[in-house]
Amino acid sequence: MPGGDFLLRIHQEFSVDLTWLLSGLSNSEFSPLSRCQSALLNNYDHLSESDKAALERTAFALAEQGRVSQKVKTA
Repeated sequence: MPGGDFLLRIHQEFSVDLTWLLSGLSNSEFSPLSRCQSALLNNYDHLSESDKAALERTAFALAEQGRVSQKVKTA
């Protein structure tokens, strides 16, 4: 069985799904995430650090706004 460092290099160099490589099953078979959620995370992973920070601030603000809206509807 290859070591973790080797597997990590294969993943980084060739974008190989390590779950598939080790088990023969796709990562989506194990993931509780929807395709949309998975795509969102994949897009996030390809952002620059400054873009990630901007997206995190935006997502936090939108989530807070949603929580406030939920409280108003239930009140």
